[in-house]
Amino acid sequence: IASGAELNLTGFKLGDTSLTNSGNLVLVGTETIYTAPYNLPGSTVTYDSAGTSIVMSTWTYQNLVINGTGGTFTVTSSSLQVNQNFTLSAGTFNLNTSSATFAGNWTYSGGVFNAGTSTAAFAGAAGSTITLTLPLTSPTTFYNFIAATPGEWLKFQAGATTTVQGLLN
Repeated sequence: IASGAELNLTGFKLGDTSLTNSGNLVLVGTETIYTAPYNLPGSTVTYDSAGTSIVMSTWTYQNLVINGTGGTFTVTSSSLQVNQNFTLSAGTFNLNTSSATFAGNWTYSGGVFNAGTSTAAFAGAAGSTITLTLPLTSPTTFYNFIAATPGEWLKFQAGATTTVQGLLN
């Protein structure tokens, strides 16, 4: 997928032996993809399901967007890796008991975030700033919250409430 381009599978199967993603791969989440895409820096994978429960793929994501009104997106594997930015704009995002690592900005502008008993680690480069944009109307609750890189900065949106139920490190 070329940079700036989009491939919307919308429920179709993809049987390529190799897929390199520089653009935006849009999934409803029920597609069969036989080989995990190689997601290049700057690429995006968007889950866009309405009303369906989706178990998310165990790929390494660069930018991950959850944007499915009425959809439920669940991480059931032991880990989730997002090397750049994460956005939750619609749908329900369940981390359950997983360990999730976010190396870029974390934007929660709509939908529902359920931390479960997960660990959310923010692991940007030393000296970098990760911005957490959170809803102002209700608190955002994490279970375990870790700033994983010495020398990184975490910037929380003014006026937003963040709660940590487990470990804050």
